[in-house]
Amino acid sequence: MATASCSGARGDKCKKAENCKKALSCFLPQVLLKDQQGTVYAFEELKLYLAQGTCVSRADLQAAAARFCLEGRACVEEGACQAIAGKCQAVRDADCQASKGCNSKGCKMSGDCRAIEGKCAPLTDADCRQSFFCL
Repeated sequence: MATASCSGARGDKCKKAENCKKALSCFLPQVLLKDQQGTVYAFEELKLYLAQGTCVSRADLQAAAARFCLEGRACVEEGACQAIAGKCQAVRDADCQASKGCNSKGCKMSGDCRAIEGKCAPLTDADCRQSFFCL
């Protein structure tokens, strides 16, 4: 990444959105992080994965969101491990089944073992029977 530049290219320093070229966003808390498809990204969720005050691409935002979801609490506890439209969602049954949920969430606790419309939920009687709350 460049340390100082006024070209507004990916990785260049910025202080506001206008400092970055078209199709790039300035990664700052006060800047709305929105890509061309209208997906809005939360600065607080991505700040561990992107350098603050730099021009970032849609691909950078998507990659940071993917890491946030995969490494975050929502994946471990609720099976929401995939970033879809900027939000962590459950896409694979395997992620739901591996979730360790507490507070009545997760496969082992409440039978939420199947990925259904972005969330983990029980699909069969067997999902419920194997859970803590059904024992």
